[in-house]
Amino acid sequence: ADIRSEAGTLVNENGSWVRYNGEGKRLIKVPGNYTDLKLFAVDPEMSADWQIILLVLASILSAFGWEEYGIDRRLSGGFFTAIKAFGIAWASLYWCAACSDFVLQL
Repeated sequence: ADIRSEAGTLVNENGSWVRYNGEGKRLIKVPGNYTDLKLFAVDPEMSADWQIILLVLASILSAFGWEEYGIDRRLSGGFFTAIKAFGIAWASLYWCAACSDFVLQL
């Protein structure tokens, strides 16, 4: 299945949704296998948008859980803090070459 848009064409390759930029670089938009997930995680061009979405969603869910369901603030705050720590660790992969190499060897 292909999805066409003005920005390019999304193609399903081995379970992953990928797009090719004008220079022929393969950009994984939604990883569908372990190998693509590792490449996706260490390349900010592919995954930076997902980090922003993850942190915003965690913030909203944390506040919603406390306000609507009466979940203890410590629990909802702990959830948000854990997701935020995960996001910071994920972002560190972009600038730490040794970390990126380690992830790619897993």
